[in-house]
Amino acid sequence: MEEYVDVNEDQSVSHIFFHASTFKLFQDGLQILKEKIIALERQMAVFKVEKSPYVKERTDIDRLIRWGEEKLKTAKFDYDDIDLDGISYKTLRYLKGAALIAADHYENQKIELVNNSSLPLRMIQAIEAKISLLKEKSRQGVLAKLKPADIYIDVMKSTINPPTSGFEIKNEEFPATEVKDKQTECTCFVIMPIGKKTTKEYEENMAVFKNIIEKAVLNSGFKIKCYHSELINDPGAIPAQIIKSLANDDIVIADLRRSNLNVIWELGVRHAFAKKSIMIYSQDTEAFFDTSSYRMARYHTDGQSNFDFFYRIRDFIQHMISNPDVPDNPVWESGIKPRTPLHEGPKVEVSYDKLTLTENRHDYSFSLGIRNTGKAALINLIVELYFPAEYLERHKWQYDHLRSEQITEKAAKYISLTFNYSALSVEAQRIFETSLLPGKTIWIFGADEQRPITKLPYFVDTNNWEHRHKYQVKWKIYIQGQLIVDGGIPFESLQMF
Repeated sequence: MEEYVDVNEDQSVSHIFFHASTFKLFQDGLQILKEKIIALERQMAVFKVEKSPYVKERTDIDRLIRWGEEKLKTAKFDYDDIDLDGISYKTLRYLKGAALIAADHYENQKIELVNNSSLPLRMIQAIEAKISLLKEKSRQGVLAKLKPADIYIDVMKSTINPPTSGFEIKNEEFPATEVKDKQTECTCFVIMPIGKKTTKEYEENMAVFKNIIEKAVLNSGFKIKCYHSELINDPGAIPAQIIKSLANDDIVIADLRRSNLNVIWELGVRHAFAKKSIMIYSQDTEAFFDTSSYRMARYHTDGQSNFDFFYRIRDFIQHMISNPDVPDNPVWESGIKPRTPLHEGPKVEVSYDKLTLTENRHDYSFSLGIRNTGKAALINLIVELYFPAEYLERHKWQYDHLRSEQITEKAAKYISLTFNYSALSVEAQRIFETSLLPGKTIWIFGADEQRPITKLPYFVDTNNWEHRHKYQVKWKIYIQGQLIVDGGIPFESLQMF
């Protein structure tokens, strides 16, 4: 609740100044207030109310308007000060009411214009600047502690619908924008509060994404894939996937609603990559960043229209895609470049050997280890192994991360085993992710003490070992789709014991 000072309205105040440009807005507010009172009086006349209860206020406002016009004649420029020394608290209360009603008037005017036409971004910003200035002045200095004149409260109750106290997204369809470039496909990652499933918070957050954010993005005039972290279907650890999206996606939209700490941290990561982003917030959230020169848009969850939000998002996206080299975040604008090592492709070494044998039969587990000798973690690791079919105890491997196929090469039958690290379960990736770091070895096949991802048993005996000279054991290793190793050994080079 705001705390107002109880004052004698006839008491005068000293040292009150406003720039002429601000005082003109107060005059606009007084004129709007006067017109609303006249409209109310006309309604009363329809209902046969003989005497208007607003005669005195209308007379006072007329007097203030004329007085203000005389004051403005003393200023040559908008930045000249209007001296209100000796003004009464009563007059200041009227000026505060005028400022607030002018702000509400411009807000409604802006929404109406946006709903009926595509406003240029600069025009929207100009209207918003007026609204911000009026509200700011009503919260500063002497005006901050004064209640607005009662006539303002009466008029507002009569002409403006009170905002809903609950969560409500207005059902409206944003107009489809003609696709600007049918060849350009973009990705837009939305960082936003999620909440626990089955909770009201989760339902509200999903409604904001589906009915406001995604709808605005998909109608922006480009072919855009819009998603949030819960819609990432790739296997793998979620934090790593989020970082990947923050680093690589064309557009990131950060929803600052509820001042979610994860969202703020992720926005900082995006800025650190010197990449483009759009900040959005709801009508009940303060824009707490120093964002005067960065892209921001406000949406409504109180039943008001979001057409203004749609047009701003559309203009932002069109500008970002059309001007890819224009900086739009503090890291980018500072000129500081992230320190990155000189580009060096991934390097690996391959280890292989026989590992075990039993007393009854020569049973072995083939090992294949990949040691990272580069300076970055291995990403998107895929391994193809070709092993002689007649020496394998098992020919079918139909896991998501390991697929098998029988092939024939030079009359020799092989089992082709394809291992895909990214197809492992999330839990398995978390277990083995440190094995991808520089200096570490990840064992695709191996013995228990090596913590292999998969075991590959094979066998030898006197009946079939004599055929070993026909075969090779071959492997291909891909990292980020690039073939890094294409190697192999003669199968007979594997020792029997």
